[in-house]
Amino acid sequence: MEFNMKYTEIKFTCPDERAEEIENFLYMLDIYDFSSKSLKLLNDIKTTPWAYNLVDEEVLSLPKDTSVYQVFFNEDESEISCDVYKKLERLGVDKLSVETRDDCEWKDKWKDYFHTLKFNKIKIIPSWENEKMDKYSILMDPGMAFGSGTHETTRLSIKMLEKFVKNEDKVLDIGSGSGILALAAKKLGADKVVGIDIDPDSVRVARENASINGEDIEFITGDLAEDINEKYNVIVSNIIAEIIVDLIEDLPRILEKGGLFLCSGILFEKEDMLKNKLKKAGFEIIHIRREGDWLGIGARYV
Repeated sequence: MEFNMKYTEIKFTCPDERAEEIENFLYMLDIYDFSSKSLKLLNDIKTTPWAYNLVDEEVLSLPKDTSVYQVFFNEDESEISCDVYKKLERLGVDKLSVETRDDCEWKDKWKDYFHTLKFNKIKIIPSWENEKMDKYSILMDPGMAFGSGTHETTRLSIKMLEKFVKNEDKVLDIGSGSGILALAAKKLGADKVVGIDIDPDSVRVARENASINGEDIEFITGDLAEDINEKYNVIVSNIIAEIIVDLIEDLPRILEKGGLFLCSGILFEKEDMLKNKLKKAGFEIIHIRREGDWLGIGARYV
C-alpha cells in the first residue's frame, strides 16, 4: 500500500545581497526546512580548491545575482505556512508563490519531461523508457549527482567525446559527477577510463551507474593534484571556467604530449580567458563548439 502525503511549498526569489537577511528571518521563525540556490556559488567556489561538484545543472541556469528559495511545510502546518507567506510578502521578496502539492505528483509525473537523449552514437536512456539498447547506450536516470545529459554543458562534452575518443585511449574525467562522461568515453571504445571527484556521494553514484551499465571504470574520491599521477591521452572536464583555469597548469603533468583536453561548463564571456590560459600552458586550440550560452573547447598539448 502506498501513502501519499500532501505538502505546501512556498517559493520566492531575492537579490543575493539579501540572502543573509532572508535566512536569518526564516531561522527566527524556527524554519529550517528550506533550500536555496544562487549563481553566487560560482564566485564562492573560486576559493575552494578542486570543488568540482559544488555546482549542479539547475544552479547554472539561475538568474545572475539572484537567490531562489523553496520553503516546505507538512500538510498539518497549513496555518503556519499561511502566516509565513504573509510575513514574506511584507518583507518584500520577489516572485512569491505558494502551492499545495501531493507527493504522488512528482513520483512519476516528472518522468514525462525526460526521454531518451540521442547523440551521433551515444544514447542516454532513462530506466522507464522502452528503448532498444546497443553498445553505445547508457542507462541512466536524470537527477543522479551532476550530469544526466540534459544540460548544454553535458551535451557539449558528449559531442566532443564522440568526435575525439578512439579505441585504446586512456581517458580521465575530472569532476566526474554521475559518471556520465566516463561512461560515454568507455562506450566509445576507450581502453581505460578513470573518474575523479571530491564528493564521495557522487563517486558512489558513478560506481553504481558503471555497474548498471556493465562497464569497468575506476572512480576515485580525491584531489587531482594529490591522487592522479599517471598520464592520459584524453582528459575531459565539465566544470565551470574558473576552476578549469586553475587546473590547466597541472595538466601537462598528467597529459601525454599530443593528448587532448576537452572542457565545457564555459560561458561565452569566458572564452578568451580559457583560450589564453590554454595557449600559455602549451596547448593548441583545435575545436570550439557552441550550444545555447555555453561552449566546449578542445585543445591539444603540443
